[in-house]
Amino acid sequence: FKQCTSLETLDLSSNSIGPTGALHIFNSIPQNSALKHLDLMSNDLCGLDGAAVGHALQRSEQLCGVIFTNCGLRDDSVVSMLPHLSSHGRIEKLFLEANNLTGKILPV
Repeated sequence: FKQCTSLETLDLSSNSIGPTGALHIFNSIPQNSALKHLDLMSNDLCGLDGAAVGHALQRSEQLCGVIFTNCGLRDDSVVSMLPHLSSHGRIEKLFLEANNLTGKILPV
């Protein structure tokens, strides 16, 4: 994606990306990218390293929406991602519908 710095929306929904591929995508987004919306809906991301994704998102200056709908995410992935997103400050929309989440992702 380093050559596509003007790309604003990337829809990779319903593919076979997997957690390693998703992490590679997040790490490939250059800091100066214009990417605002990333859709990973309906990819099997079970076991995704949420902290690594969170670190990668912190580097992105424009990204404000990520769709993880129906990705098989578990609480541990989301819980480890959330602190990085809150310090990112630009994420406005995070879609987590139809995952394997329980109430454990909510702060007590």
